[in-house]
Amino acid sequence: MAASGFVANGARVFIASRKESELKKTTDRINSTFGAGGGTCEYIVADLGNKAGCDRLIGEVKKRTDRLTVLLNNSGITWGAPYDDFPESGWDKVMAVNVKAVFYMTVGLEGLLTNGTSAAMPSR
Repeated sequence: MAASGFVANGARVFIASRKESELKKTTDRINSTFGAGGGTCEYIVADLGNKAGCDRLIGEVKKRTDRLTVLLNNSGITWGAPYDDFPESGWDKVMAVNVKAVFYMTVGLEGLLTNGTSAAMPSR
């Protein structure tokens, strides 16, 4: 998991998912295994199935930090229907999480991603 590598190299990392129990286990494992280098992993419970869920996650991230160096959008779902019998409701759900959420999260966190950058140092 990318979060492990970032924490091992001293970064403060936020991970998000709908399932708090899995988030807690993952955060505890990352911090205990990779946190010796000074990095930390925190979790935020979030459902990115609609814009309101994205906005809640964006708001929580903004409460916790004023800058992001990396945004890794890797939310994704699948729908187990045959290609020729794929329901519109399944398509809408897949597109909401796999495409719309990535867009909304990027737009909503752009200010944190550009905070501290300049033309001379666009990536800090």
